[in-house]
Amino acid sequence: MNKTMKQTILLVSFLILSVLLIGVTHAVTAGPLEDQRAQLGAEAVRELLPATHRMTEVEFEVGDSTLTHIVRCYDAGGTFIGYVFTVISEGFVGDIEMMVALNPEGVIQGLQVIEHSETRGLGADIGEEWFAQGFIGRSGMLFGSHNATTPQEIDILSSATISTEAILRGVNDATAYLTGDEAPLEAVPEAEPDPAGFLEAAEFWPEAAETERLNMEINFDGNGHVIGYVFYVTGQGHYPIHMAVAIDVEGVINGVQVLHHNETWNFGAPVLEDDTFFEQFVGRSGTFTAVRNAQGPQEIDTISMATLTIAGVLEGINDAMELFNNLHQ
Repeated sequence: MNKTMKQTILLVSFLILSVLLIGVTHAVTAGPLEDQRAQLGAEAVRELLPATHRMTEVEFEVGDSTLTHIVRCYDAGGTFIGYVFTVISEGFVGDIEMMVALNPEGVIQGLQVIEHSETRGLGADIGEEWFAQGFIGRSGMLFGSHNATTPQEIDILSSATISTEAILRGVNDATAYLTGDEAPLEAVPEAEPDPAGFLEAAEFWPEAAETERLNMEINFDGNGHVIGYVFYVTGQGHYPIHMAVAIDVEGVINGVQVLHHNETWNFGAPVLEDDTFFEQFVGRSGTFTAVRNAQGPQEIDTISMATLTIAGVLEGINDAMELFNNLHQ
């Protein structure tokens, strides 16, 4: 056997031995590494819910959610004390992995960012304890704001809107799982226009020669006679729905227009953007109710998966009718 052949055999033998050693090492260490990851996960859960004595994994369908892992937590007495969710949400630079704890009532008990690649001095602040503390004690769907004043608003980090939105999306997905509500697609909505902002009268009353505004529009013809009103109202769907409702002097609806909303694109939003839905109100009057298979003059067909949105629209239109009736008492 020549020298070259011997070297080839030795090299092949070395490679085979290396592969075998790697396989053995993986088999030996895989168990301990998995145990270590599980231990670290358990410690993180107990940091968020300190009373946790026992936890069980929850099977669930991921779908479009950012949720990747869920555990139910129990105290030493066996009482269920809440969930801890692991979430991976897309930030500005890359994925953001975090854990959020909710008690059985859906109140946030803790938030911890596990890993992220956001920019230092900007989005990286999502990993700071002070930022996480701003979520504790909150419940329901949360939104970002540049001047947060309500319990549902979280201050957007300066120059880090996308990073903030990623955190909010994860937290809202966790809340949606627990409550059954629909998580908003966008947690940092565009700035809302002033609900008191008016449309031009010609939108509804092209024949109007004069308009007087008092939290609503009163429209007059060329002889100074009132021909109708436009009421600016807000109904509560999943989120506020700002609308303009035009009613003539006989109390008959002349038109309805949505001015602003934050309903979710695949549920309530299609209803609010469907002109044919609002056309069914034109020519009708009185107080409306939503029912399946509507037949009566005061009934409106409810739409599957958009019940709350429909309720918000009817609330606004019925409020406009009440305002009209108060004017004519």
